Amino acid sequence: RSMSRIAGVVLMLLFLASCKDSLVNFNRDLAVDYFSFEFMQARAKIRYADGKQSVNAVANIRIKKDSLIWMSVGKVGIEGARLLINPDSVLIIDKLNRKYITYGFEELSQKFDFDIDYHLVESVVLGNLIYPYEREKVEKTEGFLKYDQQLENFLFNNFIGTETKKLEKLQVEDVTTKNTISVNYSDFQEINQEVFPFSIDASINYVEKSKKNIDITIGFSRAQIGSQPLSFPFRAPSKYRRI
Repeated sequence: RSMSRIAGVVLMLLFLASCKDSLVNFNRDLAVDYFSFEFMQARAKIRYADGKQSVNAVANIRIKKDSLIWMSVGKVGIEGARLLINPDSVLIIDKLNRKYITYGFEELSQKFDFDIDYHLVESVVLGNLIYPYEREKVEKTEGFLKYDQQLENFLFNNFIGTETKKLEKLQVEDVTTKNTISVNYSDFQEINQEVFPFSIDASINYVEKSKKNIDITIGFSRAQIGSQPLSFPFRAPSKYRRI
């Protein structure tokens, strides 16, 4: 009987040894590299497709961290729209159709059937964690440290690159509707000693067949960060129709 106990202990130790590379103790400090700055300006190519339309555009982007995202969107030499995203709303000047549009985040959340706020939008654009790591169990997979977070009706699957220490993949599921958001980050480059993903592929996938899935691709051609304040010009002509 004593030999069988010893054999059992040995087998258990071997099992634990085989698992140590796949499971990481949740008490361990997980090193995640956040993209930090005060002001940012960038240029990117954006592709949007939702099953009904596909749009390719060039965007000039300016960001004041935790406050504002400004975009000038159009074709080369022609500005078609200007956007201003703040913690309360999304404002759009549609220059092609001479319209001025205002959306609250609650309205946008209903429109996309997904809970959206400024923090989520900024985090996705920058490649930062939406919510900080807080003692969740970490699983080691090929090339990633993965951990899950359950927050209200949403399940977050975070994939941190073992080499980049950056968020490389994000999957968010609305456990009520089963709709999902998936984001993949790549082409990491250094900007003023900060590492930023120059390529972002995102998609919103709906369970309900009447809703068309949305795919967004952002490819940055240049980006700069600094402490010097930027301007965020945004004024709709009085003749524009407000919606």
